[in-house]
Amino acid sequence: MESRPGAGAVFRLYLPIATASERIPGGTRAPSPVTAPAQPRATVLVVEDDRATVRLLTDRLRESGYEVISALDGAQAVTLYREHKHRIDAVLLDLGLPKIAGWDVISQIKDENAQRKLIVTSGYIDPEFRAKIVGAGVTCFVDKPYLPDTILERLQRVIPACGPRRSLR
Repeated sequence: MESRPGAGAVFRLYLPIATASERIPGGTRAPSPVTAPAQPRATVLVVEDDRATVRLLTDRLRESGYEVISALDGAQAVTLYREHKHRIDAVLLDLGLPKIAGWDVISQIKDENAQRKLIVTSGYIDPEFRAKIVGAGVTCFVDKPYLPDTILERLQRVIPACGPRRSLR
């Protein structure tokens, strides 16, 4: 919940969604067996300023066998990327970030490695700004709000042979 005097309040509620295969008669949810591989599939840098979203994504990605590094602002994202770039396979990046804007984070990551795979998320991206981002080499966008499984599907698309530790270094 966020509230400011005279500005109103914003409530966010995150609930897990059962897929059709997880639902059982009577409205209850069947337990889903999660077996993560012995070695992570890939490492993802999750850059998002909303702690609840980071927690939700981190849990879901780890359940699916990914290693997750997370940053809550643009400055932390750049620092973590530089420290761990040798093992990061993809970056999931929200554009609306404190400290360093998402565009500047994209630019700095692409300066370090033009081939690094980025998935950009935002509630709205102006068409001209989207074109600028595409010009920088980003081709994967996810509109907010999204489900964690949408992110998983995109990761499988952007990381080649999303199997045992194959990445662009």
